[in-house]
Amino acid sequence: MHVRANGILRGNRIELDHTVTDLPDGSPVSLVLAPREVPIEEKHRIIDELRGAWASDPSLASIFERIAEVRDHALERPINLDDPA
Repeated sequence: MHVRANGILRGNRIELDHTVTDLPDGSPVSLVLAPREVPIEEKHRIIDELRGAWASDPSLASIFERIAEVRDHALERPINLDDPA
């Protein structure tokens, strides 16, 4: 019996996009993995879903405060535009 399913690889686990009911839980299986082309609409949906996910993270305020402190106390560096890149 063959069951076809798509999924997402996360570390050493694969999350399937649907529940496989044709095989009993614990069945040994053989896998052939290949990357799947993700349609642009799906990519946009994922971006929309993740965009701003960090906005309510309370730890961000202290992180940005620390960045501002470091930036304010950083020594100015001379810039020589004649140096080769």
